[in-house]
Amino acid sequence: MKPSMRTPDESGDGDARLTEREIPVALADFAKVKIRLVLAVSAFVLAAAAQWGGGDLYERLDATLVDRLAELKGMPTEGVSAGDALSGASDPIVYIDANFYYDRSHHARIIDNLAAVKIRSQIVDFVFEEHLGDENDRRMTAAVRAARRVYLGMVFGSLEPPVNGVWGSARGDAADPEDWAASVVSSSDDVFVGRHPRMTASHLAKAAAGIGFLNLPADADGILRGLPLFVRHRGAFYPSLSLLAACDYLGVLPADIEVDPEKQIILKGAKTAPGAPGRDIVIPVDRRGRMLVNFNDIPTRTAHYSYREIFRAAEDPGVRARLERDLAGKIAVIAENVAAEVKVRPAGGQKRLTTGAVHAAVIRNILSETFLRTLSPGVGIGAAAVLAIGIFGLSLICSSTGLILGTLVLSGLYLGTGAIAFTMFLTLPPFSAPLFTAGLTCVFILAAIAAERAMHFARTEQARHRAEHELDIGRRIQAGFFPTILPEVGGWEIAAHFHAARHVSGDFYDAFCFEDPRYMGVVIADVCDKGVGAALYMAIFRSLVRILSRASGVDCGAARGPENFDPSRVLAKTIRSVNEYIAVTHEKDAMFATLFFGILDTETGELFYINGGHEPPLIVSGLGIKARLAPTGAAVGAFREASFTVLRVRIGPGETLLAYTDGVTEACNPAGRLFTRERLVRRAGAFCAAPRHLIDEIRMEIESFTSADGLRDDVTLLALGRQPSASAD
Repeated sequence: MKPSMRTPDESGDGDARLTEREIPVALADFAKVKIRLVLAVSAFVLAAAAQWGGGDLYERLDATLVDRLAELKGMPTEGVSAGDALSGASDPIVYIDANFYYDRSHHARIIDNLAAVKIRSQIVDFVFEEHLGDENDRRMTAAVRAARRVYLGMVFGSLEPPVNGVWGSARGDAADPEDWAASVVSSSDDVFVGRHPRMTASHLAKAAAGIGFLNLPADADGILRGLPLFVRHRGAFYPSLSLLAACDYLGVLPADIEVDPEKQIILKGAKTAPGAPGRDIVIPVDRRGRMLVNFNDIPTRTAHYSYREIFRAAEDPGVRARLERDLAGKIAVIAENVAAEVKVRPAGGQKRLTTGAVHAAVIRNILSETFLRTLSPGVGIGAAAVLAIGIFGLSLICSSTGLILGTLVLSGLYLGTGAIAFTMFLTLPPFSAPLFTAGLTCVFILAAIAAERAMHFARTEQARHRAEHELDIGRRIQAGFFPTILPEVGGWEIAAHFHAARHVSGDFYDAFCFEDPRYMGVVIADVCDKGVGAALYMAIFRSLVRILSRASGVDCGAARGPENFDPSRVLAKTIRSVNEYIAVTHEKDAMFATLFFGILDTETGELFYINGGHEPPLIVSGLGIKARLAPTGAAVGAFREASFTVLRVRIGPGETLLAYTDGVTEACNPAGRLFTRERLVRRAGAFCAAPRHLIDEIRMEIESFTSADGLRDDVTLLALGRQPSASAD
């Protein structure tokens, strides 16, 4: 195969045409970018709308994910909580394992004994609802009043969100205690509404330091993750028992508490250690007034004291001294140790806690300020926007697989950053909304890419069918340049075979008689390159050779008699004219052809020929290869001043001229080996037969040697044989 000798267009016009061709491509690429950007924005908007319209779903998904992170965080600190640093001692909370069914005189004695050992405050995790009016009842009232820092509990029959944004409850649903005196700076439609309260008996409520609700509302899946620190009842806010106990420990009065629903509770002037200056503690709450409980702040071992042990303190001075040493200045959580356990967020292997342990955890969080903080929805929207932009950017530089992997990497990085924020800084970024945005953006863009590919495939198929149709037209036109009927001359036989590597070809052959039928011209040629360009030049070469050779024959006097016809002059003049025309007129295209042109005197068997750089034709006889007609000049059209020598050879009876193109010798088998000229020579020399049979044998040999795609170049064979019965003059 001969390489193309095309040279760049030095005029600069080619660059201008290239730019013009690139304009539609650039516009198409811009349209793709615009569509993908619109889809990324649409995914972001849809995810943001889902966040505002279905926030509860996102909250539940985030809560489940944080549950798993809490499990991975590991065991809490053993023996000492974060609140220990505030008090400078051991855990500031102790459990008093109570029994609600003791009579009130026993409860009174417990309260008295705890006050005697200088307990800081007492919170009671059950409700004394009935007013008994007996001596035991009066003793308990006196004990509560004398202890001064006893906080009793009440419960609401239900905690519900407001109906249609309206606060209040049914008739007869009012709570008895005075309104909580905290300062409320704003209102909220999402804070829990307490209904059907079950209050501590009024005489006990008046004697107590405060009344707080004990309700522990779980999430929809039954897991307690946060505790409301206040609820709304008939237009007023009511605090939880845990918040009251923490405020008492920190020396914060109700008037120093500022409630900002959906945002925070500020405890002003809180004293976190004896003698320490007061400072504000900001407790983050969600839109329902809940503080997310950090259950990892629970120590693995907390001191428990039985009712019996506390009861004996008044009788045994040794027990009293030990209890005073252990309990002085602490908060006593009086709760039933047989109370039903609450399912909570996993922490250190614990998934269930008693109600008293939950209240204690809330108090510890406040005292140690180890709050779980949720970032605002705006952070989630910003993170979602960043992920959407990142995935959009990936779609411009990555394949579909790369886009999927990139989305997974970006999502993993965001998830990992959120996990670090939780485990190290107790901060909970929104997970679900940004990750949903990332997934939705990836799906939208993948759908766009699939649509782009489908449209591109459709356009490609349409263009391919159109090109195949046009090439088929070109193939039929080119077929018209090949002789449909080969000349029939007495004593001679001519046969040919042609196979194009593509729809159209740069090979051609021709055979024609001059005005004197004694002389017959045979041509075989191979234009450099392949495809449409080579086919166009093939038409030029073929037409020039035919027209100029016949014109040269007339000039040489063939019309006035055979004695005036000079094949050498016809050959020389024709090839020289064709070479000059191609080399000059089409110089920029740098096209040329290897060409063998012979003029046969059918009476004498003499063949006058010029071989312009073509594969050497073979003269085959019964004894093998008689001659090889080597090149007598350069490829036609390659050089303007090229010279060509005319030689002649005689084809005897029974001998055959076999001409071929390099597509025969360069046919390739699946192993990558070429057919080679030597194989062709051996095959032709071993099979001396009529031209048609010789060509069929060689064609079948090539087909058996190559695979279906082994023909990389056009294949042309031309055989001209003299019958054995023909005699020379």
